[in-house]
Amino acid sequence: MAEGDVIKVLVAEDHPMMVTSIVAALSADPTFEIVGTVSNGDELVAAYRDKAPDVVLTDQRMPGSTGIDALRRILELDPTAKVLVLSDVDDNKVVAAAMQAGATGYVLKRNMRPEKLGAALRTAATGHPVLDETTSIQVMNELRSPSWPQGSLTSREIEVIQFVSQGSTNKEVGAQMHLSEATVKTYLDRIYAKLGVNDRAAAVRRSMEAGLIS
Repeated sequence: MAEGDVIKVLVAEDHPMMVTSIVAALSADPTFEIVGTVSNGDELVAAYRDKAPDVVLTDQRMPGSTGIDALRRILELDPTAKVLVLSDVDDNKVVAAAMQAGATGYVLKRNMRPEKLGAALRTAATGHPVLDETTSIQVMNELRSPSWPQGSLTSREIEVIQFVSQGSTNKEVGAQMHLSEATVKTYLDRIYAKLGVNDRAAAVRRSMEAGLIS
């Protein structure tokens, strides 16, 4: 997105008072345009197809499909989708599972004042990972756990990091996989978040240690 562009936000939340609060906070900021609100995961996937938002803000717990289930389905439709999970669940495994599934970020409702929510959405819209202090600690603790699923990269993500390990640039990876450079960057940001690293070299090293690539 170009600087100054209005960010189109699709909100998924099943608690009416929370929806009202989110809509009020974002409507007061000219940076954002709310393109829709839904109350469950199935509605979220359908609305994503129709509304083409820049970023999705979703609760983790909703009737029917959870926010994480919907996230996986959205990423199947659009690998470049930006999905920020806003939740009251601060369980280590749930937070890590959301990031593993491809969430752009995970923030806790209790930590999100209006100005912080706006900043988190702006960051998520650029494709950069977003975690508040609490969830950052939880993800790192889960990553250090012996039970962390090191094979959590998707086959597509493994293909990307395999090319990167061979010294390919984003443009070269895109040419090999028939993807745009922006999509390759999105995949890499997601790989970094899943592996708990910040750059290409560390991602390659972690992937090799885990036996994901040769």
